[in-house]
Amino acid sequence: MVLESGYKTPFESDEVDWEDDNKVNACPVCSTAFGMFTRKHHCRRCGKVYCDKCTHKKIAMTRYLYADPQRVCKSCLPTTEFENEFMTKQLPILMAGGVFKVTYKGNEIANCHCSLSSDSSLLKFCAGSASGTQIVPSIKVQGLHCVDNSDKLAVGLKSNATGEIVLHSTDKDVAKKWRKATRHVVKFLHPKALKPKASITSVTSVDASP
Repeated sequence: MVLESGYKTPFESDEVDWEDDNKVNACPVCSTAFGMFTRKHHCRRCGKVYCDKCTHKKIAMTRYLYADPQRVCKSCLPTTEFENEFMTKQLPILMAGGVFKVTYKGNEIANCHCSLSSDSSLLKFCAGSASGTQIVPSIKVQGLHCVDNSDKLAVGLKSNATGEIVLHSTDKDVAKKWRKATRHVVKFLHPKALKPKASITSVTSVDASP
């Protein structure tokens, strides 16, 4: 499914190819043989065949645009929960945007509104508000780290095209929400560009003065 405008966002996924259930004789997880009393069920996320016990969990699949909760296997459940948390809690924060002092190529820009673009693929930087003049090129984020400073909270965004951009906020709540949300967006848009875990500093490890 695509948006009415025709473009496809990075958060939409292609339709899953379902495994041919005629070729599956037993559940791959618990090895229970399929038969008259043991039905076959497809995981709606990976498309593989499992027994009822191994796909009994039904969960909303916001990213896949299902209207109702769907069956998922045990392997797909954690990923689906992560996606749902991002889509329902973190994405709205990034789409709404926030005002920061931005350090870009060594220059500080005050009153800069940062938000996720309408197609959810880029971070935009405008003067004052989302409708203001764009003052920093939109970027795709390749990496993210936390900046530890005694009097402010900051998040650093790294792009191959633009180098490092740092967002500063003296509002502790705003900064922590944005750090968490941007960590999620990096995992969604550029999972292969990140090094395993070590490339992201935990947001809980950074504190600031009141």
